Amino acid sequence: MHQVAHRLHRFPGTLALVFTVLLAACGGGGGGESPTPTPAVDMSTQAATPTPHPFNVKESAMARISVTHMGKTVEYQKRGEDWVITDGEDIPVYDPEWQGTPLLLSFPRATLVSSTIDNLSSYGLDEPQTRVTIVTDAGVPTSYVFGDLTPDGFSRYVSSDRDDKLYSLDGIWCDVVSALATDPPYPP
Repeated sequence: MHQVAHRLHRFPGTLALVFTVLLAACGGGGGGESPTPTPAVDMSTQAATPTPHPFNVKESAMARISVTHMGKTVEYQKRGEDWVITDGEDIPVYDPEWQGTPLLLSFPRATLVSSTIDNLSSYGLDEPQTRVTIVTDAGVPTSYVFGDLTPDGFSRYVSSDRDDKLYSLDGIWCDVVSALATDPPYPP
């Protein structure tokens, strides 16, 4: 199942979004990866429905996207209406693999876990394996990092540079975003 989640960004955008939601709804994505022990968080205090959070970035305002996973960084930049991988030269993204990626990044469905983070290392956020930075055309950056899996093994702890709150995001979504650094959509 993890391989399916890792490759979801290969599908056309809308299809990838639909598969992500379906896999999450069906409980897929565990992939045998055992969750990192983390402190128990009272999940009953979470909002019943996700609310606006510091990760939202209007898709049409995105100008640059940078994803770092396990020390490897890939940067993307919008040139007119097209996106390129800025890898020493501007390489156009392979559209069948890229379609829908900015939309997917524009409003991740985060859930508030806690209004404060007592100890970053308790959630894997002190030395995160993945960092995402989105810069708007006005030059406003939004950065967030992925931490450990939540106790249920289906989500990851996430924090933003815009506030001191602890959030969780769907683990499959996090895997798809991390793959932008490990398996960028280069043309064939």
